[in-house]
Amino acid sequence: MKGRNLFLTALLAIAAGIALIIFRNVINSATLVTAGGIFFIATGVINMGLFIGGRDKDGNSRQGFLSHAFGWGASAAAMLLGLAMLIFHERFVGLVNFMFAVLIGVAALYQLFLLIFGSRPVKLPDWLFIAPVLLAGASVFLFIPSTVATDPVVMLTTGIAFVVFGTATLIESFFIGSANRSALKAAKAEAAKAEAAKEEGKNGATAAEPVALDPGTPENNPDTPSRQP
Repeated sequence: MKGRNLFLTALLAIAAGIALIIFRNVINSATLVTAGGIFFIATGVINMGLFIGGRDKDGNSRQGFLSHAFGWGASAAAMLLGLAMLIFHERFVGLVNFMFAVLIGVAALYQLFLLIFGSRPVKLPDWLFIAPVLLAGASVFLFIPSTVATDPVVMLTTGIAFVVFGTATLIESFFIGSANRSALKAAKAEAAKAEAAKEEGKNGATAAEPVALDPGTPENNPDTPSRQP
């Protein structure tokens, strides 16, 4: 797990959460459904354009068959979802609470996975487990129908959940990033040490090699009689 990826995810989550908290009285379920429909349609069209334009000079796709098919399928699904949100607007308005509850529940599971398995071999602090607990509580609150869960309350709850998720992820990114940098520095030091030892061994072997004497000279060949003047 890379700390940089977690850092970017955390910033996006915190920004979205703060926006929902600040504009909780302006944003409502109907506005979210409309904006979401337009967003999914635009995303699908942009992705399809990128797939069409992502070819080499011979006109062949730069991606494999499976990734190409998956990309087209995901783009088409995004466009269909966006169209459905605009056409069946009223139905989706009634599902906003449920969709936010599912999204926050997935965030809670992601945090739990990251704390238990995803950060290995880095050991994250145990107090960070409060994040998935809070997220699970917010998910349950939004999932259960209630007269208290008006649009401002839903936006406020979702915004706080996003901020909690982003803050926890930001802290985890610092721990994981620091550990990754330390491991990389140690690996470089070990590699440099091994290279130095290799060079030292090579130099020692060169110094220990006997100097070859020229047998053609009388001084170096005892079987050659010396010439007396």
